[in-house]
Amino acid sequence: LKLSVVVSITDHTSKNVPSESTENYSLGSGIVLVSRNATLPDTRNVFCSQPYPNTSILEEFSDGWSECFIREDIKKRILSVPGFPQRIQRPVSRAYRIGDSPGKDKGMFATRMIREGELVLDERPLMVVSSVGPLCPYTSSASDSKTMTDDYAQRFRESVWNIAYSRMPLQNRRAFDELYNSHEHDDAGRVAGIVRTCRYAITGYIGPNVCSGICKDGSRINHSCCPNLRNSWCAESFSFRFYAVRDIREGKSSR
Repeated sequence: LKLSVVVSITDHTSKNVPSESTENYSLGSGIVLVSRNATLPDTRNVFCSQPYPNTSILEEFSDGWSECFIREDIKKRILSVPGFPQRIQRPVSRAYRIGDSPGKDKGMFATRMIREGELVLDERPLMVVSSVGPLCPYTSSASDSKTMTDDYAQRFRESVWNIAYSRMPLQNRRAFDELYNSHEHDDAGRVAGIVRTCRYAITGYIGPNVCSGICKDGSRINHSCCPNLRNSWCAESFSFRFYAVRDIREGKSSR
């Protein structure tokens, strides 16, 4: 599978990434490494860490960071947000636990009374992926069909999203692996299946739904047509904030 993407070197976790002083060169498979400050076309897909942590040790960057596969123009919008990156907000006290949810894998449950309007969680995603742009190069041949093209796009997504996954610190990879995958039987691939199952839309950079984020705890919140939590994307802190839309009693599932 040939990939047509560029890696922007913010790498501190990838095994095959040189120092930032290294000049552009090819790693094979169509992946080209460039310096973190290189000028790229806006439509070029890049791998990057946001916010850039300057460390490979998660504990030394307390709010964490997200491994991203996004378009260059989205990356520019992220970095141009005034005040970026702000610290994430800490709730007054932890108000939830992650536990078994019958028929729904894991879920989030209130450990005390949560009041309407209260901030329950402010969390940077483990991974952010672009939902727009030239995600997959189109292959033209006499035997092309929509099925073949969709299959190729599916394999492409799994390949590039797996690179973003491999760039995560070990603790984040383990957390990602524990998330639910509802696409185990449709050949989506393990990483792509978890992304498709657990992602939240990110808005505010170019238009609606330009990116999606996958969270360690936030992605444990089960879907509901009558939710008791709402989430909003905070561009300044690069995080999802989850607020109670009504009182939630202790022991109740957050959804």
